[in-house]
Amino acid sequence: MTDQVDLQEFIGGFVVEAEELVSTANSLLLEIDAANLTRTSKPRAVRDLFRCLHTLKGLAGMVGIEPIVELAHALETVVRAADRSSGTLRHAAVEVALQAVRAIGDRVRAVADRKTPQPAPTAILEALARTDSGTDDAPASAISTVWDSRLTPSERQQVSNAFRAKQLVYMLTFVPTEDTAARGISIGSVRVKLAELGEVVKVVPRTLSPVDGRPRVGFDLLLISGALRAAIAEAAAVTVDEVHDVTPPKEEVELVLEVDEMTPLGRSVVRVELARLDALQDQLAALIVSRFRLEREITEQAGRGLDVRRLREVSDLQG
Repeated sequence: MTDQVDLQEFIGGFVVEAEELVSTANSLLLEIDAANLTRTSKPRAVRDLFRCLHTLKGLAGMVGIEPIVELAHALETVVRAADRSSGTLRHAAVEVALQAVRAIGDRVRAVADRKTPQPAPTAILEALARTDSGTDDAPASAISTVWDSRLTPSERQQVSNAFRAKQLVYMLTFVPTEDTAARGISIGSVRVKLAELGEVVKVVPRTLSPVDGRPRVGFDLLLISGALRAAIAEAAAVTVDEVHDVTPPKEEVELVLEVDEMTPLGRSVVRVELARLDALQDQLAALIVSRFRLEREITEQAGRGLDVRRLREVSDLQG
């Protein structure tokens, strides 16, 4: 048995994933630049680009390909600033970004050919460091609902773009119950179905008022969709009356967020893969349903005159 690890297996997997990510990054940049030509923005594409670059940087770091790590990190910094502010990349920023992605692609191909990748081009790194990703366009409007304080600037820009395009925006709340759990409906499945009908801007869990002493949790969802209200209600396992319109504000509210004023990552922001976030929300919903069942069982056992003190201790620990 040997302690040495053959990295070729990992390199092969890296090349496949990296090539796909490079292709995705190129497509997203072209989509963003096309929006620039029409003086619109694509906050969702900017957000997806950031995630793509972050994943690429992580993969390159795992197999020790530093030139790709350097390039992805420098470009990620520019895109992160855009995502945290207006959700817009200037045309000049897109041009530099395309050069950086092309350089990353060259180094991925070198790895595939079992050649040593060239160092990250100094000119591109310096250009990225000088790049101002922002825009001179009007800031996004605030949303005249409780959602306004829950959204990041880029998410707010996404909703503002929907308003300008005369798209419909809805909010609704999914509350997991024993019935929905028995039918295989969870926040994860609801999110997937709603994504088929439009753009899920945000999912926010919150604690609801207890019912019969039992704790409850709900998941507030913000959706941009042209689907019928009935279709949205069916996808979210709610009634049509529980799907509410979000109306645009009557007045523009200026949003100012300087890149230098952003909270450094790692201090108050935790980045989590969406799949893990969905799984966590599913687990939270399952925990609430389990609590319902435990409370019901305790009540039934007590009604039959059985000793439920141990069960009550478990219930109290959960509560």
